[in-house]
Amino acid sequence: MANGKPGDPQIACVVFSKNRPLQLDAALASLDLNVSDLGLARVTVLYAATTPLFAAQYRIVGLDHPDVEFRREDDFKRDLVELVAGSLFALFVVDDTLFVGDASLATATSILEDDPACIGFSFRLGRNTTYCYTMDKPQNPPDFRSAAPGVLRFNWPGMEHDFGYPIEVSSSMYRTADLLPLLESLPYRNPNTLEAALAAREGEFREHLPHLACYEQSVALSVPANLVQSAWTNRANGRPELSAESLAREFGKGRRLDIAHYRDHVANAAHEDLPFVFTQRSDVPAISIVIPCYKQAEFLPEAVESVLAQTFTDWELVIVDDGSPDATGQVADELARLHPERHIRVVRQANAGLARARNAGIEKTRGSYVLPLDADDRIAPTMLERAYRLLEEQPGIAIAYADHRRFGGADGVIQMAEFNPTILPAVNYLGYCSLYRREVWEAVGGYNPNMVYGYEDWDFWVGAVERGYVARRIPEPLFEYRVREGSMYSDALVHDAELRDQMSRNHPSVYRWDRRLRRWPIVRARLLRSRIGTAVHSRRRGATDGAPEGS
Repeated sequence: MANGKPGDPQIACVVFSKNRPLQLDAALASLDLNVSDLGLARVTVLYAATTPLFAAQYRIVGLDHPDVEFRREDDFKRDLVELVAGSLFALFVVDDTLFVGDASLATATSILEDDPACIGFSFRLGRNTTYCYTMDKPQNPPDFRSAAPGVLRFNWPGMEHDFGYPIEVSSSMYRTADLLPLLESLPYRNPNTLEAALAAREGEFREHLPHLACYEQSVALSVPANLVQSAWTNRANGRPELSAESLAREFGKGRRLDIAHYRDHVANAAHEDLPFVFTQRSDVPAISIVIPCYKQAEFLPEAVESVLAQTFTDWELVIVDDGSPDATGQVADELARLHPERHIRVVRQANAGLARARNAGIEKTRGSYVLPLDADDRIAPTMLERAYRLLEEQPGIAIAYADHRRFGGADGVIQMAEFNPTILPAVNYLGYCSLYRREVWEAVGGYNPNMVYGYEDWDFWVGAVERGYVARRIPEPLFEYRVREGSMYSDALVHDAELRDQMSRNHPSVYRWDRRLRRWPIVRARLLRSRIGTAVHSRRRGATDGAPEGS
């Protein structure tokens, strides 16, 4: 999906989305497939995610549509005004919309340029839309007139239902100059209240903008599978298997809507309850493994071989060359070349430290689960299988960690402590190499780069339990830790007091400030215990307190 020239575009295409990453992916893919000149527009997704899981999946949709800008809602009205200001035309699309026929943005803009009495161009209307889904009633077609080959124009004032609803945000284009004053002045907080506010002012356009244009046969329709907002009680399918949460589970398994299946569909309405037809992506693994590497090229092949030896094979591996001055880049490229049948990729960046390197690698992955692995360590052959099974079978658990086996000197097995959130902030017993759900990384905000001397994994785990995530120990030595001089852990011990102080500053709700000693040595155990219980209970019930409204 290519975009136009830098700077203000002629067409600002804004796609609204809330908690629908799978449906958004379909909307974007259908635009790409059916709109021949989409490059004329700057396409931006303005989205709201009420849980870390939805936020994590939006990040993955962004990977699959790299030329689309993704903007998470901050202030919906301000965001929208900023996105359309400076453009000549605004095309609005909602995430449950599918484009199903050949469409041209240039055709729409030429109609709006040639007919100053035309309020907009609707991609969802045509001679075929003789039924109104939202009202569950037939609707009489207007007196169509030809506006261009394959394009119709009609007078919308006084028409029934969809034909008399000229300003909508699911799949229509307007002159920015006509709408921007209203976008700036009207009160609204999401796409639904925006559309209602605009519809309430449609009387101002009846006399001087009485025309509405469309294709002879509609090229887009909305598929009302579920309801993700509470502003209105819109008519929707409502089947449990099509809920936003159920579709998120399908998305996590690599399932996507088969856009080609809907190509050339002739709808009888602007909304139609179509069945969902899925296709399976082969490049969406269950587990994403990320190996940052800095001056450890000699160990990297051993770490990768331990991944290749796994009994569980549904994984991808990203090696991050963190600006390493040794042969890391060449070794990583060779490992990927030697195993073309596996999903092994190499990411390069200027040296930025372990935390940023891990984050950079995770940002490029698509798995539902994440496993960090350092270049000088290894995992036992059943590590992925055992950890994956635990998390799949116990949805209330977010992190699976195992006992350690040391090698390279002072060999032996270390039994880790059982999970206790009130102890973790004081003593780290979770190995950095633990399998966790992707939404944990999203919720915590990734590994904190201000942990410059180490403990970034410990800090990350404190952030996780602070947000209510629960871990579970696997009592087997599945993680193999190399003992050697000059390791990052050895360096971290030298800066132990400094790093603990930084962790306390990163998580002030977990640690209590001691005014006398001017430090934060005491864990707020009662508060943390309360947060754990509340968060787990809320997640099991599917609660989304404080969720913003959306489309």
